[in-house]
Amino acid sequence: KNIDMLLKEDSSCINDKSFISEFIDTNISVDAFGKLLIKLPWDNFDKDLASLDSNKILTMIQQRYFSFSSERYNELDETDSELAIEFILNNQSEYMEVRDDIVMSAELMQALILSERMDNDKIIILLEEYCDSCINEAIAKEIVRLNLSISIKVFSLIWQYLTNSEKISLMMNNLDNIDAQTFETCFSEIEGIYSDFSD
Repeated sequence: KNIDMLLKEDSSCINDKSFISEFIDTNISVDAFGKLLIKLPWDNFDKDLASLDSNKILTMIQQRYFSFSSERYNELDETDSELAIEFILNNQSEYMEVRDDIVMSAELMQALILSERMDNDKIIILLEEYCDSCINEAIAKEIVRLNLSISIKVFSLIWQYLTNSEKISLMMNNLDNIDAQTFETCFSEIEGIYSDFSD
């Protein structure tokens, strides 16, 4: 009831950082927290997140309550990697602008690609930049499932992780991206496997 009353109030005058900080620390339901947080903007948010409940942080991320930065990402990643990943997924363009300041690992690459929320064009850029150190079987199979158009470098790196049917799908989806030698080598491998099987 008190929350509903607050929601009806004009919050334009509530811009005191101390008050908002105390509210964020208040023991309150996540649903009520989310409803009230919208009415309490905090420009240049600089509150330490380490002591906050993870559900509150998730709500703040989903509302884009604070801006994306590599420093804020690293702060989240130190305490909860899933929240850090959520932070990226909710701020994809901003992440791409500062990605050089964030360490890319196979775990992070896999989480972003398998999330089904990362834009494909951004995935392709990340693969090209980080494929030498971040490719694994799960990532390779997801690339095929997403029908991504990839470079020869990425194509060659993921080939070893795929089943024969996945290799065929990969080739068919990237005929315009691979050169004649790569095509011949890959096709010969697949043709040989099926020939051996039929014998």
